[in-house]
Amino acid sequence: MWIDTHAHLCQTNESDFFAQLERAKEAGVCGIINIGTDIEESKTAIRRAKLPTPLKTFAAIGICVPESGNFSDNFDWVDELSDLAKSPEVVAIGETGLDGAGKDGYPSIDLQLSAFKKQIELAKLHNLPLIVHSRMQDEKVLEMCISSGIKKALFHCFTGTAESAKKITDAGFYISFSGIITFAKSGLNEVIKAVPTEQILIETDAPWLAPAPFRGKPNEPSYIRFVGEKVAEIREIDEYAMAKIIKENTQNFFDIVF
Repeated sequence: MWIDTHAHLCQTNESDFFAQLERAKEAGVCGIINIGTDIEESKTAIRRAKLPTPLKTFAAIGICVPESGNFSDNFDWVDELSDLAKSPEVVAIGETGLDGAGKDGYPSIDLQLSAFKKQIELAKLHNLPLIVHSRMQDEKVLEMCISSGIKKALFHCFTGTAESAKKITDAGFYISFSGIITFAKSGLNEVIKAVPTEQILIETDAPWLAPAPFRGKPNEPSYIRFVGEKVAEIREIDEYAMAKIIKENTQNFFDIVF
């Protein structure tokens, strides 16, 4: 029924990976996009997408923002990531992008920009969608996506303003919401209403950002229904109809079939 478009299942061991997929299947999940955040995780996402699993996973490969400082000065990874992108299990490049929150241990914006630009180029080269991380940098990230000429970009775990969301969707890009929208003070109801129905997706961002019933605990794809049900509630759409919309949007964006 539901599809989780963004989960970090490469950070689990193999037995837990299978256990999470079993629970997700029982909860009505019909597919997962498994996100790699560096070269090794990207390889894991591809390998696990090939396994006979309880439900289908696909791989997204990339160098995420916290890791970009470790790779930006040495571009050997670009060729390796490009080779991985040729795997049929790969449906997107990312997550990659910019984060202006100034977190300890995060690389400078200049280093983030370097890695982001390279991955935009890879997405274009392989004709793959781009999964974007954008925190306090929506204007810059959007500008870079537009100027690059990339056709498909997904602003994942969106927490920006309705005005920013409109600029993103007017450019033809998609927006994904996470368990944050279930928090009492998320302030995202109007943002969710502002996104065109055909450009909205949902995710868990597991193992982080568990929805309200499990807030503070490890997140997993079986919890995606709480995000989907909240979107349906806010938009006043039947949850089954919303699940169908999400599935169609996911298939259209990633060019896959569940």
